[in-house]
Amino acid sequence: MKTLNRVSKYCIIIGVLVVFFLLSGCSMKFGTVGEKTHFAYPNSNVQPIGHVQSMITKTGFFFPPLVTGEDVRTLIDQALSQKAGADFVINPQVDTKITTLFIYYELTMTLSGTAASMEIGRQELQENLKKFAY
Repeated sequence: MKTLNRVSKYCIIIGVLVVFFLLSGCSMKFGTVGEKTHFAYPNSNVQPIGHVQSMITKTGFFFPPLVTGEDVRTLIDQALSQKAGADFVINPQVDTKITTLFIYYELTMTLSGTAASMEIGRQELQENLKKFAY
């Protein structure tokens, strides 16, 4: 009878440890800020349109999911599609969050910034000089 109690105690302790191990996890967040997402032609007129934000989420088991070039293009295209006439995003901020729960990984990438349009041609410097009273 004593060995049965001893075995049941060990089973309970091992069960609690397994449950704790399975439910433990952590989350890491890191990011970067850039200048722009695409090349702006010299002497082009760049006009901000408005704030945009897009997000993608990927999951994986045993190993964290990889971010591919296609994922980044999808993130940028989603952001540009929010504003009509947007050519690129200026001052983009890309935040990446990785959450782990034992063998489950979730990666979330968020792009936020200002969508801008670009008109290729001569810059309108005289209008800007008058606007700023220079």
